[in-house]
Amino acid sequence: MLRRSTIPSIIAICCTLIVCGAARAAATLEIVPALAPNAGSSPASFATWDANVINALQNNLATSGTPGTPGYFERLTGGVAEGVAGAIVSGFPSWRGVVNPGTNIGPAFAAEYGNRIHFNLHVVGDTVTTFKIQDLSFAMASSDGILDFNFGSPYTYSPSRVGLYYGIDRIKGNGDDIIYNAGGNTQLIDELFMRGSGNGYVAAIIGSETEQEAMDATIASLDPVIFVTGTFALGSQVASMSVTLPEPASLALLPLAGMLAIRRRKAS
Repeated sequence: MLRRSTIPSIIAICCTLIVCGAARAAATLEIVPALAPNAGSSPASFATWDANVINALQNNLATSGTPGTPGYFERLTGGVAEGVAGAIVSGFPSWRGVVNPGTNIGPAFAAEYGNRIHFNLHVVGDTVTTFKIQDLSFAMASSDGILDFNFGSPYTYSPSRVGLYYGIDRIKGNGDDIIYNAGGNTQLIDELFMRGSGNGYVAAIIGSETEQEAMDATIASLDPVIFVTGTFALGSQVASMSVTLPEPASLALLPLAGMLAIRRRKAS
């Protein structure tokens, strides 16, 4: 289980694409971060959200699905408005840091158990070079170190990780395209639409705590501002996307004492 922590944080947001080796990139990697339902405890809404991610990536949409439902996909463009509360999974019903969400948010959220940050991915190859999902890897890191992990096994094609081969004519949508959404991971493709990997903080009841006390204690134990980065590598190409908890616009709302505490922790 992930621990509660007060390790130093960094205030930042960035998106970088680093290309190593050949002068011309063989593919373009676009990372699309978003908040997801808790996959382990909310399988139905996660499956809906998963499908909405793929639809959004395939059609270049910022949102997909039904607003006001837990399966709704919305691209994060800067950070998480709720701060760390928006990226907490729990052993009791919650949604973006709100306990008893069926009553406090709406009946559709009654069976939700929190949220994780996911870094989703759209890859487009150039007109010459194809690639394989087998060669893709992922690492996630947070400024407090709690969310750090590496995806431990090769990715495979599935309904959540859809490969597209443009066919013999090398033209997308010209009638001979091949879709890979099952099977192995060695088929060559020109484009990839992928629900990515993610992680979240954990709120669990300790002793006689109520659900609200457990949530409040978890939020209080975490840094007020956290920097989270997802990094994908495809061969020699590396792309990273970072988001902040909370989003940058919310930083101005932090009290001066909180900002000074952040500065002290950064300097220690």
